Amino acid sequence: MTGVYPLPLCVLALEKCKDDIQFAANWLFENGAKEMERMENEYLNRTRQEEAELQERWERELLGTCRLFSFPSGLLNYSFSSTKRAWCGG
Repeated sequence: MTGVYPLPLCVLALEKCKDDIQFAANWLFENGAKEMERMENEYLNRTRQEEAELQERWERELLGTCRLFSFPSGLLNYSFSSTKRAWCGG
């Protein structure tokens, strides 16, 4: 990867090279792509984890407001989980 790097990566390069601009530029040239990929993966993993936590909280809150409802003869098979039928209302 050559060219423009995001500011956090440039700051990291300067920190690793004790603020020597020439060494930092060389570090970016040699390690920029790998470090950028690592930073992206870290961001994606953190985002996925936060999304999963929000989804879990949302489901808990939603299911807390849902009334369990069973239909005669298994009609209308809509469910939030594979074992319970739920109908959300007021």
